[in-house]
Amino acid sequence: MTSAPDRVFTPGVIRRLAQLAGIILLQAVALFGSAGTLAWSAAWVYMAVYVGGIVASGVIMLPRHTALIEARGRIAPEHGWDAVFMAVYSVAGIGLLVVAGLDERFGWTAPLPVVARIAGGLLVLLGYALFVWAMYSNAYFQAVSRAQPERGQTVARGGPYRWVRHPGYAGLVAYSLACPCLLGSAWAFIPALAQKFAVNPVEIHVSHNQRELGTSKYGLFQLIRLNFDLM
Repeated sequence: MTSAPDRVFTPGVIRRLAQLAGIILLQAVALFGSAGTLAWSAAWVYMAVYVGGIVASGVIMLPRHTALIEARGRIAPEHGWDAVFMAVYSVAGIGLLVVAGLDERFGWTAPLPVVARIAGGLLVLLGYALFVWAMYSNAYFQAVSRAQPERGQTVARGGPYRWVRHPGYAGLVAYSLACPCLLGSAWAFIPALAQKFAVNPVEIHVSHNQRELGTSKYGLFQLIRLNFDLM
């Protein structure tokens, strides 16, 4: 008989945990390596929030959504544009940390008010929490946006989906744009904005055939509303 831990810590889950461990290490190297010091309290706060969020989400998700965690470990975009968007999003995410670290080392940004730093930290927490809530409420919450008829996908209507069309995306945007405040770097807003706009096209409901042909059923105003998650 298969034990409960064996059913939870499947090879797919272990693969995903290994991916996350690699991401944590990469982020730590990007932050502290670019800053040239370990004596950076804001970076330690950021890492504590990030690692704590992963641990908390694991505790919440593993008992109920093992299959989803396995699926999120299989990051394989089906279309070329999604691969580009994911690459830009990932590079911009690491770039945000590198720029913030260089800013800390060379003092490009004047010290931000303590209130702004605290607000940034709180928004990072809230953004991460919204992302995890969305993932918990949607059994089809994969790393890339795609239809999943083989899993009997249905429209998510519970949790934050009752009020926000793309709560996971909204949480990521809040998280990304709050990180520069937490880390005290105005220059880090540049990669943060790049990260925000890189992830957004995956969320817009325009078919890949329409993208590749250069056509869309949406007009300019509708696309602007979609881009800012207004409809």
